[in-house]
Amino acid sequence: MTGTNDYLRLAEDDGACVRQNPETGFWSAHDADGMAIVHDAMSCAEAARLYCDDKGLSELLTRMVAEARPYDVLAEFWEGFKAGLHNGAVPRSPYGGCEFKNTAWNRGAQTARLYRQMVPDLHANVEGRALMLLRARRW
Repeated sequence: MTGTNDYLRLAEDDGACVRQNPETGFWSAHDADGMAIVHDAMSCAEAARLYCDDKGLSELLTRMVAEARPYDVLAEFWEGFKAGLHNGAVPRSPYGGCEFKNTAWNRGAQTARLYRQMVPDLHANVEGRALMLLRARRW
């Protein structure tokens, strides 16, 4: 992940509230229960990034995608991933005739399904969070 808005959106999707203290100018991030996770950050971006790091939100999907290498660099992998997020059932690859593309698509769909299973308790839309994380991995 690289963008300020990406971390902020990921933190907010998890139920976080990132705010600036008007007296000190420092930023903090609180979880959905109101517990302070980050104190005295220098910027909104830093508070959001530290929140995501503390909660392990960006690491899980990165590790799961890394396990799909070398297919994770192919467009077919990401097409399969998006299809896997949209469908609760096992989607079918449109690349039946090409074994390599078919495998990449299937690995993407499988990674998406595993991610959905491992992160059912996050507050907001898993699909948006996952696609945002993955966008940072697409070169």
